[in-house]
Amino acid sequence: MIYECEILNEKSVKNINELFDVAPVRQGLVSKRGKNDIDETQKKSFAMEQTSSQFRKSLDIVNTALQDSNDFSATYMFKDITVPIFSEYREGGFYDKHIDDIKIAGLTTHHSISLFLNSPDEYGGGQLVVKFGDQEYGYKCKAGTALIYPTGLLHHVEPITSGRRRVALMWGTSIIRENFLRYQLIDLSNSIIKGMKELPDNDEVFLPFEQIRANFMREYGDL
Repeated sequence: MIYECEILNEKSVKNINELFDVAPVRQGLVSKRGKNDIDETQKKSFAMEQTSSQFRKSLDIVNTALQDSNDFSATYMFKDITVPIFSEYREGGFYDKHIDDIKIAGLTTHHSISLFLNSPDEYGGGQLVVKFGDQEYGYKCKAGTALIYPTGLLHHVEPITSGRRRVALMWGTSIIRENFLRYQLIDLSNSIIKGMKELPDNDEVFLPFEQIRANFMREYGDL
């Protein structure tokens, strides 16, 4: 139920970071039951000001990439996605253990999305740690890659020991409200995509499986 998906190419990553370098920022907010406040005992980060020209240009880059990514749109079946928060963790920054809100920006949240904007070699520490069952898994994905996981999972960002960690944070509502069916369809979609890439001249082999996936979405999706 935790997935990686490549979204941004190298040029897009470079453009966003150049914009981030000169963008105005504010302190990161902690959301608690729908209220947003500054609480440096729980979270220490910065966010690009949403009123800035740099934010609007970065938003355009991310939105274009999401629209152009067939794997992202077809596989994860998003109905709506929040506007990104472009977040930066500097040395000493962290985010303590928490669970994201049920509703964010008016959307019921099924998926949390962390789109990594710089290379893991550019900062020390800063792993996104997600707890699944009784196990914790740490992630420092390559630049341009999105980590997608269920919003209800406990997670945190480990302290930054050097450098800067940049991510775009989003939350999505799925067209499939039933949790079990949602992830079965995601796994089916990923399997179809993988098979078609490995057997590029045999698309007809996968048509029956795509038909099953499409019919489940037609019957059970909030389209």
